[in-house]
Amino acid sequence: MKQGLILIAIGLFALSGCSSEIPVVGKIEKTEEEFIGSANALKGEITGIIYPSGATCMAPYKTHLVYDSNSTYSLNGTIKCSDGRTGTWSAAGSNSIGRGIGTLGGEKMSISFGNVGIINSY
Repeated sequence: MKQGLILIAIGLFALSGCSSEIPVVGKIEKTEEEFIGSANALKGEITGIIYPSGATCMAPYKTHLVYDSNSTYSLNGTIKCSDGRTGTWSAAGSNSIGRGIGTLGGEKMSISFGNVGIINSY
């Protein structure tokens, strides 16, 4: 039993070194507002802020088990913001990069996520 607990502790320690958050950026076409946030794979949610309004947003999604950085997946979900706007989104990619589209408050939105999401949005 003691050996089992030690192995679990070592496993949890090793996992804690892996980042479960990746950057997410988006742009609303008509208003040119920007969404800047992060996706947390362990919680299955994207959280962030819309600039320049300052509205906070949350977008839950169903997480997927990804075996390596080359595995691809698709995600979709809803988004709800503190200013009352809501919408839907869908994205596809890998652990290192992805893109998607959606709507927020009836306006089209583009999404980039992953290690190069912020660089690609500007």
